[in-house]
Amino acid sequence: MDQIVNEIIQQSFLSVEATYNETIDNKILERESLQIQLPEGISNYDAYQQYPQIIEKLKELNEELSSGTGAAIAILKNNRLYVANVGESRVLLCKTDKDDVLKVIQPTVDHNLTNPNEVIRLTNLGLKIADGKINGSRTIGNQSSTRCLCNYMIKVAYKDFEELNEASAEPVIAEPHIVGGISIDSSYRFMMIASPGLLKTLEEATGTSQVNKELALLVVNQLRLQSTLTGVAQAVVDHIARIYHDTYEAQDNATGATRPNIMLMVRNFNFAMPNAITEQQHSWNSSTDQDTAINLTQTTTSTNTDLSTASAKNILPYVDFSEFNTKFEKAKAEGKIPSNIKYFNDNYN
Repeated sequence: MDQIVNEIIQQSFLSVEATYNETIDNKILERESLQIQLPEGISNYDAYQQYPQIIEKLKELNEELSSGTGAAIAILKNNRLYVANVGESRVLLCKTDKDDVLKVIQPTVDHNLTNPNEVIRLTNLGLKIADGKINGSRTIGNQSSTRCLCNYMIKVAYKDFEELNEASAEPVIAEPHIVGGISIDSSYRFMMIASPGLLKTLEEATGTSQVNKELALLVVNQLRLQSTLTGVAQAVVDHIARIYHDTYEAQDNATGATRPNIMLMVRNFNFAMPNAITEQQHSWNSSTDQDTAINLTQTTTSTNTDLSTASAKNILPYVDFSEFNTKFEKAKAEGKIPSNIKYFNDNYN
């Protein structure tokens, strides 16, 4: 059964990628039509001087075709958890041992130039990687992740990037890392899904070298205080935004710097919420990538929001799974998914 579920998850990611490719056909054709109008071998400078309207339109199309995203999902079936990700979004699972010490486990992997497996994959394509740089650059074209959904420019059009044009095939792929099924028992307390922006912001604001642990501590504190999981996530987000704002406000105002949006989702298995309005228990994921001990007697706070507006208003943690939900329900109705598989959206309060 694990193999069936893992295949469904893989197909879900590939389906998103295929749908994206279908939606950009017209933009690709327009881009190719404009490129044909430019004389072969013309320099970028001369092209801008002689064909400014074409160059501006190409710039606009390239920006639109550069949209991409990482993703992380988790599915529960009969107390077995399945986790998948592309990019640098993390799923973090928290469980306790016999001494009531909370362990933070990261079943997902970071798809970037610090990942040895990704370095090997890219090296096999003919790219030169050393000290976390690809042909001297810390980015992969227009992003930092070695895997993502969408982003035509970094995939099909990757040879437009000088540091990538030696690759023998598309260096950035949409193939997910999948873990599961993982048996969920009473030792599993809660799960978090965190965006790369959230993790980076927490690292920068606190200087921590153990960002997974710090995030878990923040969530633990808010689980003890809040009445809903939405309140937990929002309180953590507000806290991180506030400490970042206090640390970097003057610097960002001077430089005009902006921070990425940050997102946090929290799912409770059986962590006691003394102020809970209703029971909030859900099964989710685990595996062993990172394993950090946290004493539950410690207190802490939480993380997530758009930092540029954090001081002005609260921003609810949000991610749109509507397309995935639609495809999942369609596959279920067509009998392609075993009837006993439970998707969290079916029973989440």
